[in-house]
Amino acid sequence: MAKSTVKPNKVKIMRVIARLNVGGPAIHTILLTDRLNNDSFETKLVSGTVSAEEGERTIHLTFWLSLVLAPEMLY
Repeated sequence: MAKSTVKPNKVKIMRVIARLNVGGPAIHTILLTDRLNNDSFETKLVSGTVSAEEGERTIHLTFWLSLVLAPEMLY
């Protein structure tokens, strides 16, 4: 009997975080989104914006993560 070459659909995951500042929850969310098995999961990260006084992590993330910025999510 031949093995099936049809791959099952990927599980879709959307993570939503209020803002990607320089704190621990932002780091955890980024790492989990980045390192989940891409063969089995399709992930998207949605984040609000940070205030002008906070440090932020979004500028360099758009190069490798599927990141959606939602400025209407207030901090």
